Amino acid sequence: MQDDSIKEEPELTAKEKKARFAKGMSDVLLTLQVLTESQKTLDAGVPFDREAFCAQTSFAMHELERTIQRIQDQYEQDTLDKAPYQVPLEDKEFELSGYPLPSDAIKLHFDSDLQESKMFEVFEDSKTEDQFTKITRGAFGETINKYGHIIFVEDMFYDNFDEDIAFILMNSFFWIFYHMGNKWLPLRSYAIEMLSLFPEAILKQYPVPEDFIEKFSSFTKGILASRGICTLKTRPTPNEVKKDMYAIKTTDAFAYLLEPSEYVMAATLAE
Repeated sequence: MQDDSIKEEPELTAKEKKARFAKGMSDVLLTLQVLTESQKTLDAGVPFDREAFCAQTSFAMHELERTIQRIQDQYEQDTLDKAPYQVPLEDKEFELSGYPLPSDAIKLHFDSDLQESKMFEVFEDSKTEDQFTKITRGAFGETINKYGHIIFVEDMFYDNFDEDIAFILMNSFFWIFYHMGNKWLPLRSYAIEMLSLFPEAILKQYPVPEDFIEKFSSFTKGILASRGICTLKTRPTPNEVKKDMYAIKTTDAFAYLLEPSEYVMAATLAE
């Protein structure tokens, strides 16, 4: 039985489609002209004369006002999207220092896999295999033998996060963890530093920072720790997992797995 409450929109006629296309092209043309004229007046140091613009282009004032507002709204949204992550006052105590902050040039390599990465040199040898086998008690030996350590590690992130940020999270966490993971630190510190390094990419997927922090916390406890990347100081409570308030440290397996490449360290030291 058909649900009469769901009504399909009538298909547009050829005339209506043509009118909609013309309106869309008109909006695009007006936007381009407004941007061009705005740049000219900015360069000349004079105000944008809206009445003169309408007289010259034959666009109505209300169309111009609407377009200018749309451009301003988009600019404000883009600015907001690219704004640095502001660490809340209550989280200031969790900020980390003492590790090399990657330059903008180095950050371009954070969205790459480990196979092609300029970030890290990965060691797939018997020492690495022995350490992972020891820590995980061989639980993932079949997977590692079949796909290798690189795929094994990449899939931890790729299977649990959107593909747009999976490798960014992997590389940023490994970068900080390599330099700071020799001592017990709360996982919240790592999550906050990752947000500070890549706010635009992370907040696009997790507009509420606390959602990302909680997600990365459960991922670390359930995936990274169980697969030998990190070790937990104590078994965290549900609330500690939710708030990222449990401490982690590197394992011998992680220490054998990778190290920053000569290229990235040279570029970092040159800053």
